[in-house]
Amino acid sequence: MAPADESFLARVEDFLAGLQAAKRSQHTIDGYRSDLLGVGARIATLRGDQATVERLTIAELDARAMRRGFAAWASDHAEGSMVRAWGTWSRFFGYLVDDEAIERNPMKQVPKPKLPHSAPRAIRHENVAETLLGTAATPDPQAKRSKRWPERDVALVALYCVTGIRLAEGIALRLDSITGPTGARRLQVTGKGKKDRSIPIQPGLESVIDRYLDSRAQRHGDDALSDPNAPLLVHYDGTALTRGRIQYVIERLYRRAGLRAAVPAGALVHALRHSFASLAIEYGTDVVELRDLLGHASLATTSRYLDANASRLREAVAAHPSQRAVDQHR
Repeated sequence: MAPADESFLARVEDFLAGLQAAKRSQHTIDGYRSDLLGVGARIATLRGDQATVERLTIAELDARAMRRGFAAWASDHAEGSMVRAWGTWSRFFGYLVDDEAIERNPMKQVPKPKLPHSAPRAIRHENVAETLLGTAATPDPQAKRSKRWPERDVALVALYCVTGIRLAEGIALRLDSITGPTGARRLQVTGKGKKDRSIPIQPGLESVIDRYLDSRAQRHGDDALSDPNAPLLVHYDGTALTRGRIQYVIERLYRRAGLRAAVPAGALVHALRHSFASLAIEYGTDVVELRDLLGHASLATTSRYLDANASRLREAVAAHPSQRAVDQHR
């Protein structure tokens, strides 16, 4: 067994180093660090006597401390954050057990939060894709001429609107993520848990991507397309588009298109995924097919779109003029 006064922070860094070695994304690692240090700080504060997370030891992280720490964490964090933090800490303690630093996982004695069943946060607008694509095709009048790239913006919007991929999945796309012959191409996507899936590319999206790649070659030379491992989506200067840059471009397009108020709070690119899925269900896509397209691990996750669509259909029926006429004879 490890010494009783072994540093919590040192063990956290060792745990995160293991995740890096396992090729987990930096976004995932940052989330784990935030959960561990955040709850750890609450536990340290509850101990009083000017205790800090820097002084916290592994031996102090018993079941009672974890229950109190999570209770404090719950005071200003949403249910979804609680579920993620519980999973992070359980995995962290699993690592400590495997490394024989502790005997058992105390999270088994901490009530596991339940994720609320919430409706997907789709954009409240009928013609989201059409409106956004039309805006993207028009150069931003407020941007410098060198930074105007409508072909790239159209491709960016189209990819997220008609494939339903996650923000991180779009960032990870490479030139060789597009496979197959012309007219029968597919998008090879690596999703959560390193699970791969293949999404058919329809002719319209194929043309949009080709036009973008042609413009990219004109901007940066043919060599910009010579490396199959080069990122598919790039900034105007040729560097890979980051999470922040994509969110900025999409939000800017929302504002230019007059859609910003229709986008649910806390959702930018992900709102396009929700809108794609909701429309897919509305136009008859089977829930199992949609699960495969979205890369969901559980059918229950995909079924949320069925529930949301049913609610919208009920609202539509209730608002129909014929329904109002019938209501007068109740």
